[in-house]
Amino acid sequence: MIFTWLNKQGVRCSEGFEFQFTGRFTAEYRENGKTTEFYVESGSGVVTIYEGSISKFWRSYSSDTSRADERDRIISNIRLALEFQELQLDFVNGNPPRS
Repeated sequence: MIFTWLNKQGVRCSEGFEFQFTGRFTAEYRENGKTTEFYVESGSGVVTIYEGSISKFWRSYSSDTSRADERDRIISNIRLALEFQELQLDFVNGNPPRS
């Protein structure tokens, strides 16, 4: 897995996904022609993402098992992208405070 910088705010992975901060409280995850924007909070090298802000990205899968597998894979991809940027992920169940 190789990461390259898109710009100062985002990275691309050789596995086919991108993660980019798009605003003070927003970021995007892009993969296979799909894009989802979600709410983030960041500070002191930690980025907090709420499950409720990105759940729609994997909601279209037919079974609970495939939906859970897809969710875990995406979270893992985001975690790896953040680690490349020398940041840590705090993934929180529930909805963001500004939903």
